[in-house]
This record gives sequence, C-alpha cells and structure tokens, in this order.
Amino acid sequence: MNFIKVVLVSLISAFVILGCSQSNEPLQEQWKSDEVFLQITELRKEVASLRQELKFLKANTLNKKSTPPRQLIKSFPLAEQVALGDEDAELAIVEFSDYQCPYCVRHAKQVYPDLKKNFIDTGKVKYFIRNFPLSFHAKARDAAIVAECSGKQGKQWDAHEYLFNNSRQLGDDTFNKLVEEFSLDKKQFNLCRKDKSISAKIDADMILGQQNGVSGTPKFFIGRIKNDRLIDVVPLNGAQPYKAFERVINALDKKS
Repeated sequence: MNFIKVVLVSLISAFVILGCSQSNEPLQEQWKSDEVFLQITELRKEVASLRQELKFLKANTLNKKSTPPRQLIKSFPLAEQVALGDEDAELAIVEFSDYQCPYCVRHAKQVYPDLKKNFIDTGKVKYFIRNFPLSFHAKARDAAIVAECSGKQGKQWDAHEYLFNNSRQLGDDTFNKLVEEFSLDKKQFNLCRKDKSISAKIDADMILGQQNGVSGTPKFFIGRIKNDRLIDVVPLNGAQPYKAFERVINALDKKS
C-alpha cells in the first residue's frame, strides 16, 4: 500500500510539472475544476492498473522461487510473422505487447512513430508484434485476436494503431467500429475470432515470451536478421525512450 501511495504522489507530481511547463497562462485558467476532475480520474485508473501489475509481478516472483530457471532461447523465429518494413531490412525489433497496457500505449503513441519514420520507413528495420495479453487486462486477449483477424484481411497494422488509440474502450462496440473503419468482411472477421488456431497463435507468442523472460509489457528484442531468425539479440524492458532504441540499432548496424 505504501508503494501505491508513493506512485500516486509521483504521478500527481509529474502531472503538475507537465502542466506548469506547457504554458505561462494564469494558474486559475489552467486548473478548471472539470480538467482537474478528469486528470484525477485518469490517475485513479493508472493506480488501479499499477496495483494489478504489482500483484502480478509478486506472484511471478514467487513462482520463480519454486521453479528451476529456464534456458533462454538465443534467437527468435521470424518466419510466418507479419512484419512492417522493407523485405530486405537487416535489423528487426520484436515487441511483446498488450493492447490494454498503459505503457504499451505510451510506446505506441510517443516512441513508435519516430521509430517508424527513422528506421522502418527508411528500410533499415523490420518491426514485429508478438501478443502478450496479461491476465488482469480483461479485454487484452480479445483485442489481440481482433488484431490477428484484421491481419487475415491485410489490416493488422491499421488495427494495431486503432486498438491502441481506443485502449480504454476495448470491447465489441469498438471491435465492430474497427470492422467498419477498415471495410473488413464482417462474416469472415467474426468466424476468424472463433478460430482456435488464432487463439493458439497467441498462446504460442506468450510461451515464446515466457521462455525469454517476458513477464510484463512492453518488452522488446532488437537484433539482426539471419535465416528468418533474430540473432545478436538485445532486450529492452518497459516503455523506453526513443534514444534507447536508437543506441541499440546504431550499435547493431555497425556490426552488420
């Protein structure tokens, strides 16, 4: 509980600093009651999510104490995965992600656009998504299935962005709007959502992640591509800044 209090104070402090740095307008104009109420509501949601993640991490730590350590895979299979980027790119990023994870949302909105612009669109890096829906995020697995089924109709990356932009409204209403937004075949889409092979693929992603030490999201593995595998793998944990990715990519690029 003390941990949660510290996090709450930190979040509120960060919010105040951010608000004060953006404008020199009189204080009373910035802190209208409806805006304060909205931000407090958002902070409560963040704290609730942190409580769940802390519970998950504690349970995972206890399990690790009673379970012998597993051998990490030294390379990642990339074949049959839908990639964004140039076919001849020599480097790749594999992201393990959860569509309800606030830190995954932060990465998608604040860091990924620069990665796409500077590394993916320039042909240097391929980007792969692996699903890792956490059990305490009630709609994360459904969203992962929706993304995979959108991919069956060539719209996985459109769906990926759409789901992160609507991460607080995930559910059938949002999923149906996604179908309309990208003109998907609704019958094919609904059949796909019930397809056990899609669910099995998500399970396989999670097993691969667990074998490589993934216990939370987002987690990234960056490396060189060789024979449809990721080698010279460098892991990054959590919502890292753009510069962290840039350093790793540039270092790997020098080795190529």
